[in-house]
Amino acid sequence: MGTIGAVVCLWPSLWPAMFTRDAGVAAYAQQFLRYAGPGFAFYGFALTLYFASQGAGRVLGVVLGATVRLAVVAVGGWWLTAVQAPSWTYFALVSAAMMSYGLFNAAAVALARWERTPPLAAPRLKTS
Repeated sequence: MGTIGAVVCLWPSLWPAMFTRDAGVAAYAQQFLRYAGPGFAFYGFALTLYFASQGAGRVLGVVLGATVRLAVVAVGGWWLTAVQAPSWTYFALVSAAMMSYGLFNAAAVALARWERTPPLAAPRLKTS
């Protein structure tokens, strides 16, 4: 996801051109990709850590990370709306939320207890 984010951040006209010829739509899409593109790597990292944690049965921290991402967007979006911020600030907020998600999940995984648990014993069949 980081590679995709870098490509669309550096060449934002590539993606919208596949879907629209409308100059206004393309301009907003390009602006979004310029600002949000760097956050894609953090989002991909967060998802990787989420699935690894799920496989290990340790999901509380990474689920809280998703809650942090939601809170960043909700509180930041509310504030940006209250101050009538320009559109690019919302796009930067989306990137900041993805970055906070990745960093929070990294901390959650680093601080989690990862002791090895013994496998469950196979049930024994009764023989008569």
